[in-house]
Amino acid sequence: MGFVLALEASSRTYAAAAGDGERPRAQRASRRDDPAFTGLGDLVAQTLAESGAAFRDIAAIAVDIGPGGLS
Repeated sequence: MGFVLALEASSRTYAAAAGDGERPRAQRASRRDDPAFTGLGDLVAQTLAESGAAFRDIAAIAVDIGPGGLS
């Protein structure tokens, strides 16, 4: 399938994971009410940087907007 970016935004804790296999290369999470949280875009950028990928490498995006968690 290629490189996948997965986003969880259905609760107070937002999460992003990125990878190209069965396990993500990188994953991050942050509570949206945390004063240090700067937005979902920054969370994605940090996750991609940690995974060693760029936006152009993304082949598919999975998004969970709720209700409930991604499972």
